[in-house]
Amino acid sequence: MSTRWLHWLATSGFLIALVAGGCEQEEILKDPEARLSFSKDTVSFDTIFTSIGSTTRQLKVYNRYNKTLRISEIRLAGGESSPFRINIDGISSFRQNNVEILPKDSLYIFVQVTIDPKNSNAPVLVHDSILFTTNGSVQDVDLVAWGQDMHLILADTIHASTEWPADKPYLVRYYLIVDSAQTLTIEPGTRIYMHRDAVIEVRGTLRAQGTLDQPVRIQGDRLEEDYKDIPGQWLALAFSPSSTGNLLEYTDIRNGVVLQIGRLEDPRSVPVTLRNCQIFNMSFAGIYAFGASITAENLVVADAGTLLLGLFRGGTHRFYHCTLVNKGVMFYNRSAPSVILSNYFTDQNKKEYAGDMTQASFGNCIIWGNYENELAFAFKPSSGAANYHFKNCLLRLDPSKLPVTDTMHFDSVWYSTAPLFRDADQWNFIPDSSSFSNNKGSLFIASQVPQDIRGKNRLADGKPDLGAFEWIPGDTARRKSSRR
Repeated sequence: MSTRWLHWLATSGFLIALVAGGCEQEEILKDPEARLSFSKDTVSFDTIFTSIGSTTRQLKVYNRYNKTLRISEIRLAGGESSPFRINIDGISSFRQNNVEILPKDSLYIFVQVTIDPKNSNAPVLVHDSILFTTNGSVQDVDLVAWGQDMHLILADTIHASTEWPADKPYLVRYYLIVDSAQTLTIEPGTRIYMHRDAVIEVRGTLRAQGTLDQPVRIQGDRLEEDYKDIPGQWLALAFSPSSTGNLLEYTDIRNGVVLQIGRLEDPRSVPVTLRNCQIFNMSFAGIYAFGASITAENLVVADAGTLLLGLFRGGTHRFYHCTLVNKGVMFYNRSAPSVILSNYFTDQNKKEYAGDMTQASFGNCIIWGNYENELAFAFKPSSGAANYHFKNCLLRLDPSKLPVTDTMHFDSVWYSTAPLFRDADQWNFIPDSSSFSNNKGSLFIASQVPQDIRGKNRLADGKPDLGAFEWIPGDTARRKSSRR
């Protein structure tokens, strides 16, 4: 046999040996004491609305050994009747057999839950577990969720005056319209959750009647902790030109796009009163108004993607003891001052809409933020009246760019020293004991709003503070509607 063939056989034998070796399966660890490791011992969900599926949670299962582990069975303890669903490495089933994890490797299990209505006003706990059987040993990971029944509003119109009790939350899936000449009254403690792009349009009257201890809340329907600070989760609370007699008391609005009052092309003035309200974390604007008539007392508007308060095409406005603070919001780079007053508005087609600014009075207010100028005016003599007045206000502005020496428009305003709050990052705007805003308020204005947003007496020492919150020595209480 020639050396050429010997060489070929030798090489072939070597390749065969390699192939045979490559086909050998990893050795299976059969020790009954072997244990899986898990990324968590409990997969928990925040409150889930019944009949509405949850978001997905994940569980990671680890093999810490140098040999392959074969899991003879992975299953939901509740079987097919479980409200939970699992997906094991891409396969959806309540049970899988003979799942192998290679040495020092892992697999993912994805978990979801859908909870049937429980005919209960209070949240109801549901639970199950995932069971893992390996070499005869059983391990488990708990699954826990709270199910909440709700009033589901899909795409509804209120054709007769209605009261919403606070027995269960309301979930607006698409839209809710309060028809003209009709009134929606919302009782204290009512929670309204808005789905993505959902809108409440008020053509008639909205009366949200929260209290200090039981505020009305309007927010997105994503209740997971990861979403508590995400703006733009729902579209709008909008007051149409036909709307009248609107009153929001102790109402907290957060994580939407905009609260809009009036409509650009309609000259009617829409009246809205906001007392002891808070508007947080809106992706576009806190309040966006066209020729409206707004009365605001003890109002807090904080953090928006563009502006906190836009008063366009004039109107009649009265803001007393308001705290307007803008540090911006997640995912949005704002390019406008926090507060804009104007007697006109030019649309994208360069068409101009004008209206008299009959009154824009700000008293004992704080307007602050992380811009050099958080206040701007856009007035044209040809567009109508431009009546505005700031009295005893702390304003973030550069006096070289926006002079405040005109006593017709500015009376006792400050602009050089930032207010100190307890914790503005957590929307706690109670002034610190050494805040510049303390004792700077007009007693005459304070006498018209004698209690702060927490019901504290701001007249007791005869020296009211600026903004919605009065500093009280030794008092640490705050509104229940904190950032968390």
